Amino acid sequence: MYSVGVILLELFHPFWTEMERNGVLTALSSGIIPEVFETHWPVQSKYVKLLTDAAWSLRPSAAEMLKSELFHDRENVVQDLQQKVLHLEEENERLKRSLELLKGQISSRDAAPQF
Repeated sequence: MYSVGVILLELFHPFWTEMERNGVLTALSSGIIPEVFETHWPVQSKYVKLLTDAAWSLRPSAAEMLKSELFHDRENVVQDLQQKVLHLEEENERLKRSLELLKGQISSRDAAPQF
């Protein structure tokens, strides 16, 4: 069940580098979850904490998870996933703009006379 908690975190929390991912997962083993994740995904955060509890006996079972609010209200699941898709689309557009700016800077630098 610990792995399910890790996967749940990875599904909803973007990692920009492998080093960041390693840091977050290391902190998770001590019960620390990124603040931004808790703010944006409070229900998911609750279950990540439960699933990754250091005391394995306190972690919910698969049957308990299926009965949880994560899966109980289908509308919430769909709405959460739609929100995640929108967030990723916005991030994708931001990255595209950044890439275009970088390309422009490189083109300008290459076009400038070299002394």
